[in-house]
Amino acid sequence: MCSVPIIHMLYFPWDRNQKLKADCDDFDHAPYETMRAYAPGMDVRLWTYPQARALCEEHYPDVWAALRTVARPVMLVDVLRWVVVHHLGGIYWQMNTTPLVPMESFLPAAGKSVRLFTEFDLSADQCRKAADEPIRQREPEESKRILIGVFAAAQGAKFVGEMIQFLTGRLRQYVPRRDYDVLFIAGNAAASTGYDRFGKNDASVEVVSLADSRRMLKLHYAGSWRTEAPAAQNGQPAAPLPPPAPFIQRKLKDLYFRHLVPHAHEELFGKQAAESGAPGNRVLDLLAPFIRENGIERVVEVTGSVVGGGELPKGVRCAGGNPARSVVAKRKQVLGASSRVLRQINLLYSELPKGDLFVCPEYLEWISFSEALRIWRRIFEAGYSFVSFSHHPLLEKNWDTACGDHRPLNFCRPPFSFGAPTAVIPWPSPTGRPDRSLALWKRPFK
Repeated sequence: MCSVPIIHMLYFPWDRNQKLKADCDDFDHAPYETMRAYAPGMDVRLWTYPQARALCEEHYPDVWAALRTVARPVMLVDVLRWVVVHHLGGIYWQMNTTPLVPMESFLPAAGKSVRLFTEFDLSADQCRKAADEPIRQREPEESKRILIGVFAAAQGAKFVGEMIQFLTGRLRQYVPRRDYDVLFIAGNAAASTGYDRFGKNDASVEVVSLADSRRMLKLHYAGSWRTEAPAAQNGQPAAPLPPPAPFIQRKLKDLYFRHLVPHAHEELFGKQAAESGAPGNRVLDLLAPFIRENGIERVVEVTGSVVGGGELPKGVRCAGGNPARSVVAKRKQVLGASSRVLRQINLLYSELPKGDLFVCPEYLEWISFSEALRIWRRIFEAGYSFVSFSHHPLLEKNWDTACGDHRPLNFCRPPFSFGAPTAVIPWPSPTGRPDRSLALWKRPFK
């Protein structure tokens, strides 16, 4: 592989009739520019149709002969992605994919020439159900569904060369009549069959587990290649802030979850703190210069991680907490007779402390949009002059999640749609995205 790893991105725009557009640059280039900023130490290359066709015609003429008459433009992408990686080595990265770790993490491990990722682990019933597709001729699918939107390989890797020949053979043998046929001939179903036949016993090929694949990347399915169903809508539309629950209702729920049944947030963040074993997030150390420069006197910190880390400028008062009473109790023992006021706080129901700056790192990332927007409404109405969240400025889009499933957030994107931050302080994640920051906004936050 080259000394400077290459990230390959292909995009061929087509119209509703599944025909390539005359203008090969008629698409949003923002994901490419974002990747260049996200991976500054890598060579990020954007392949349009003329560039990829020229490379294939010159170096893989037999492959191009099979590709010239394909029925769907997505099949060009499905084969040419393997071609550019085989020819030059590097990482193939599908445009509508979000990295959750540094890009270097996607390269093959030492002693390996290919790194593949898992899209799905199919059950026996799912494998048998696929046999009903006419093109499969009663043959069930393989249980390991390989992700073709992201993979990496050394230049000239044997497995990738075999995959190109396998897909080319299918292009010559089959004509797609249904959407599934596209997957079978050159898409992820074909790649999964190829891996099962000549990859899983190849010592140079490694496959990342489904759990680790989902920890490392988020694939956003657009479905624009499909003809049998409408394409999925991209992005998340901006949502109005939900109205807050009445005061009495919030107070009763606060008492209920505090004294009778633990709230889901208490269980979630208590578990997170216990598993991390971290002494404190120390975000206040990073915020101290901003606090001094803006004359902030009262700070409120409610975090999903271990609260109460870091030092504040002299004379600044701090109140805060965590949804888990176990986390608060342990921090009180560590801090002793501290000037900080710590208590259990559920941001959905508890009364929020008064202050000038509200700090909330690594909290909203763990909960749904619905709950996050309800919390943001309460923070906004509490009257803080400044707010600070953990923020990922290079994240192209936000997506919803269930409570307990972590994902990064960009608060300038829907459904939050804040304005440009007043300040952005780098705070790279040791296990996640390197663009994680502490961003601060000044009221009115737009």
